[in-house]
Amino acid sequence: MYGAERLTDEDIRRAADGARPFVERVTEALLPQVRVMVGARFSAHPGYFDVIEEVAQAVMIAVADALPRLENRTIASLRSLVSVIVSRRVVDFLRQKKRANLAGRPVASLDTTVVDLSDVGPLWNFLSVGGPSPLSAARQADQISLVMSELGRLKEEHREVITLALFDQLTTAEVAERLGISRRAASMLLLRAIKSLRRRVTGSSQLGEPDAEAS
Repeated sequence: MYGAERLTDEDIRRAADGARPFVERVTEALLPQVRVMVGARFSAHPGYFDVIEEVAQAVMIAVADALPRLENRTIASLRSLVSVIVSRRVVDFLRQKKRANLAGRPVASLDTTVVDLSDVGPLWNFLSVGGPSPLSAARQADQISLVMSELGRLKEEHREVITLALFDQLTTAEVAERLGISRRAASMLLLRAIKSLRRRVTGSSQLGEPDAEAS
């Protein structure tokens, strides 16, 4: 889980047992990734980018509350839990705002403190031509804004599989279960989605096939 690389299963167990320092450690480590996960889900509704932080904080409160009920107290289980909570919170937010006129709402920008390339490394590795390269902070901000903008223009199934696999970092089996399709179908869908997004961002769809069978 790229937003929580420094966490261990023991951290998750201690946090789930209610040890406050570990709860804080887990939520602090997760917050940057959660912001990106929320941002990815709002990519089709860029007018709501200004509420990413608000929704992300609500997610973190829900995660902290749910930790004691985590059945398998591992990073893998936490990853799946966070993905579900983020999805539900974003859907709830959009339902509450469904009467709002999205087209008439001014488009907000992605603040670089909310989303930057360091938080989307797995995705960027798939999209970049020669692998990740050092970029100025301004260039990074422009690139991730472009990625989010083009992600929002993909058809829904492509946007969803990219969000689950690369932003949430679910395994292929978990993605397949969430989408209600076979593991092979999920692998092929992800490959097509990445090619489509890469073409939009870089003008080329050439990329190495992702190791979709990795757990």
